[in-house]
Amino acid sequence: MTGRRKFGLTVGLIVISALAIELGVWWLRRPVNAVRVVNGGAPVRNLIASYAGVETYIGDLPAGGSTEIRLDNRPEDAVTLAFTQEGNAATGVLIGGEELHQARRDGLRMVLVLKPNEISRYLEEDASSDEPSPLLRLVRRVVARIRPEF
Repeated sequence: MTGRRKFGLTVGLIVISALAIELGVWWLRRPVNAVRVVNGGAPVRNLIASYAGVETYIGDLPAGGSTEIRLDNRPEDAVTLAFTQEGNAATGVLIGGEELHQARRDGLRMVLVLKPNEISRYLEEDASSDEPSPLLRLVRRVVARIRPEF
């Protein structure tokens, strides 16, 4: 085997190994859904996110404040956000897991705006949805330097 052929074979094996590792990491990583909670009125107390038996205490949210909650729930897991807010008779919000899953696939996140006697929700673009792994980011950076027009 010539030196050039050995070099080509080595580079090919390294590329194939890197792709296999990247696919393995991508396959094992669970997708993450995002919910942004915006307080549009009185302070929100004891904000708690729960799904599939997992309960996470988020804390208090001052008036005008916001927080982002990242969840790794499956499509069949409904998400409950429980809270108390002065002037708001509602004590929580139930969000379907499939709804969050679809939003994540479309690169969106759900935004809940909590105001006294009013809860509104909409979808907005989520720049950090399905962030690539470090290896894929490196590959994208190299490709961007080699071919900036793409």
